[in-house]
Amino acid sequence: RNYFWWISAIVLIGISAGYAVAQFSGLRAPGEPLSGEIDRSPRNLLSDARNLFFSGDMEGARVVVEEVLRDAPDMSEALVLSARIHERMTNPLAAIRQLDEVLEGDPINIDALTLRGWILVRIDDPDVQEEGIESLDQAISLQPDGYDPYIFRGFVARELEENLDLAIRMYEMALDRNPPNEMQTQLNRIIEEMTSALNRTSG
Repeated sequence: RNYFWWISAIVLIGISAGYAVAQFSGLRAPGEPLSGEIDRSPRNLLSDARNLFFSGDMEGARVVVEEVLRDAPDMSEALVLSARIHERMTNPLAAIRQLDEVLEGDPINIDALTLRGWILVRIDDPDVQEEGIESLDQAISLQPDGYDPYIFRGFVARELEENLDLAIRMYEMALDRNPPNEMQTQLNRIIEEMTSALNRTSG
């Protein structure tokens, strides 16, 4: 089985912009330590690991998130971040193992379902890709507020299934989630291209 990466500007923007929101989601607990104190709690370490991840320091992020998991082995946010690091470092099997661990305890974890699906659909095996599509569909069935699941599912519908109707619907649902302006522009452009292609076919 060959693991391969699809290069797509819309997806890369989705990853960087969508997941970056997490680092501003109130990870630091109320009552932060006074200046000069070092808070080594798992949640604050997780914040540090995410900052390293989003800055592109995968090795640094991996080291810190492993420290988090030593102290809090069942912390789902840390397991998902660790899986994202493994994915970025092209170690998909390790990522899937950690995502399955999350889903065993929380079968409707949207982040885990989304990342699991996105990894599996890029493995060159039809059965594995189908399993990935099922994970993405399950994430979407939960009606997530974030736009990444819809972008990933739309990309798969367009490139893997050649289902432009579904791809358009997914991208429109992503637009309903108010993605960044640059992404909105790209989504609208791609929707226009697919709509034109469908019109040519029907005409």
